[in-house]
Amino acid sequence: MMDCKHDADITNNNHLAVTPDNMNNISAMSTIIIKFIFNDSILCTISFRIDTTIGEVKTKLAEMFHEEIEIEKDSAVIGNDITLMDIGAIPLGTIELGLKCCAGVDLTKLYRPTPMPTVDVIMVSEISMSASLVEVVRHLTL
Repeated sequence: MMDCKHDADITNNNHLAVTPDNMNNISAMSTIIIKFIFNDSILCTISFRIDTTIGEVKTKLAEMFHEEIEIEKDSAVIGNDITLMDIGAIPLGTIELGLKCCAGVDLTKLYRPTPMPTVDVIMVSEISMSASLVEVVRHLTL
């Protein structure tokens, strides 16, 4: 079993720091998050293993969009055999990649997540007239 203290460093603010010295053993921290950008906004986010190829990412996206999609970084199309680590992803990190539809189809019409209202619940303790403590729940819809 691997001792993570030897493979990663914890910084002062408790974030995991991945350094070149510990990049050779990425098995314990191999997940990353990809933010897929389309028309300057985040279309969706998906988690992948860092050794995943762009071709495998495109296969997963085809399940959602049912269209052939190109993936870009810095406005350049990335080849299918390139891994996420090859384009600068680090374990436990986040990377932004652009989406480009090959057939000219508008991706925003193909994939729309179900809108869900955001509800915050606040628990407030109040003292009643009888000097007893009463807990009141307030729901705020944003």
